[in-house]
Amino acid sequence: MGSRSVKHIADVSKLRIYQVPQLGLYFSFLPLTSVCEYITGYIDLYFQMHDEKAVTCEEDFFAAMRDANNADFANFLQYFYWSGTPVVKMVSSYDAEARTFSLKFSHEIPLTPGQPTKEPTLIPVVIGLLDSSGKDITLSSVYHDGTQQTISSSSTILRVTKVSQESFFKPKCGM
Repeated sequence: MGSRSVKHIADVSKLRIYQVPQLGLYFSFLPLTSVCEYITGYIDLYFQMHDEKAVTCEEDFFAAMRDANNADFANFLQYFYWSGTPVVKMVSSYDAEARTFSLKFSHEIPLTPGQPTKEPTLIPVVIGLLDSSGKDITLSSVYHDGTQQTISSSSTILRVTKVSQESFFKPKCGM
């Protein structure tokens, strides 16, 4: 019962009282359907892989998240061992001539006693664009983390993993 995972759960339980009222703020900015699909994918895989087995949340649940999303989540577990809340700042701009929308992210985790250095951790961010009347804009491509992706939906999930990162979006029609 003295494992790091159990201690972390006990520590976090104390914080829930203060953090739960803040959760509505985060979800009001996210397309909830995309978030649910994202979570459901790895929960389904987790139960397929580990039903009726003794498992750990830390390693096994993390592996299901990684495998369901076919992504490198190498630095994600750091978040569970560090004190402090990551701070992500975002600056947006639109280039009317190129018809591209850009987002620049900066990401840091404040230093805390006993943890003199901290590397950025994975923060998934669901992004969608709206037109002037508030309707979803279908995206045709996104350039993120060094790769260009063709997409045909109104939202996409970006994986913010670096201290500074920029993404570019191209809508199917003009903005």
